[in-house]
Formats: sequence, C-alpha cells, structure tokens
Amino acid sequence: MFNRVMLVAVLGMLILCLAGCGGEEKKTESAPQPAAEPAPAPKPEEKVPVYELTKEDLTTHEGWTSRNVSILGVKLGDRTRDVEKNLGNVENTRTLPEDYLTVYQGNGIFVYTFKLNGRARKMEVNQAFAKKLADAKLQRLLNTGDQGKRSRMPRTTRPSILTTAAVSVS
Repeated sequence: MFNRVMLVAVLGMLILCLAGCGGEEKKTESAPQPAAEPAPAPKPEEKVPVYELTKEDLTTHEGWTSRNVSILGVKLGDRTRDVEKNLGNVENTRTLPEDYLTVYQGNGIFVYTFKLNGRARKMEVNQAFAKKLADAKLQRLLNTGDQGKRSRMPRTTRPSILTTAAVSVS
C-alpha cells in the first residue's frame, strides 16, 4: 500500500515539474500604446443658497433640496468633527450596520454618518427640537402631526409621517 502511495506522489511531482518548466510564450511586439488622455477637469460646484432651519422659513422657498438645507450650520456631507463642533456634545451614539447614529441637542437631532468616511448621510429633527425651528409649519408638523391641509384619504389609510416624531432631511 505504501509503495502505491509513493508511486502516485512521485508521478504527481514529476507531472507538476514538467508543467512548470514549459517554454515561455513568444511575445509579439505591438506598437506602443498612446498615452491615456488626461481626465477632464472637475466641474466647479455651483453655488446654491443654504437655508438654515433655525433661522429661515423653509416652506416659503421654492426648489429647496437636501443639499441646501442646514441645521445649526450642519449640512449633509459634513465631517463628524464639524458636526460635533456645530451641534455640541454627543449625547448618545449607536452603531448600525452601515452607519453610526449620533444624538445631539436633547434627543432633538439625530445624525447618521457613513462608517467609511465619517460624513453626514442623513439628519433627523425630532419633536424635542421643534421649538428651535423658525418655520411654523414644520413646528406644527413635529408637535401635532398636522400638515396644515386636510387629506381626502380616510384617517385609517393616511400614512403617518410622524410615527417616530421625526422629519428627515436626506
């Protein structure tokens, strides 16, 4: 039995050695490739007005998006150190599968940051922060859940915006 195992082992090594010693393929010389074109210059980021939730009535402005809304000077895409500088001390931190969740301002502001680069991905304003908002419509929305307009849907089928008492800016 031992002789058979040794025979298989020796034959295997012989085959592997012969396969590894095979001749090199002939390299065909090709024309030199032209240098790659330089990457186009990045477009300068256009200036958009930034609306502060604590100072401006956001619902009166047309065309606002999440990229031009700030909360106490914090915008989406800001780094963690800038967020902490503007919002104050961190009250609580939670680790989520894709983000870090940090809580500021007496459980009034939740900031989700990417784990990989530490930039703000999503911000939530809760009912505890409603009194600091300048927009009366947003205050009413956070405090009572009333959107100001009567919906034609029955109360049981109307989606509840404030199930977690939060308005999300993302």
